[in-house]
Amino acid sequence: MARYRLRYVTYATEQLRHLPPSLHTAYSALIEELVRDPHAAGKYNERACSYSTTFSGSEESGIIIYAISDEIMTVTITRVNWVKVVKPR
Repeated sequence: MARYRLRYVTYATEQLRHLPPSLHTAYSALIEELVRDPHAAGKYNERACSYSTTFSGSEESGIIIYAISDEIMTVTITRVNWVKVVKPR
C-alpha cells in the first residue's frame, strides 16, 4: 500500500514546536500510522469534515485533527493539541 504524504498548516506547525518531550515518541508512532492508513488511524467527524485521533505519553495526552486527500495521497494536519493528565488523589 502506498504511503500518504504528510503536511502541516502553519498553526499546527507552531503547536508542534511546543509539544512536550514526553509526547514525542507517541506522536511519532501515531504519525507513522497516519501515513500508512489515515482512514483507519482516526475517527471521522462528518460535521467538521475532518478526522481526529489521540496519543498519550506518561503525563500528557494529545489529539491530532487532520484532513485526508485520497486523490493526492496527502494527510494535512490542522491541529496538534495536548493536556497534562491530572490523576485523582
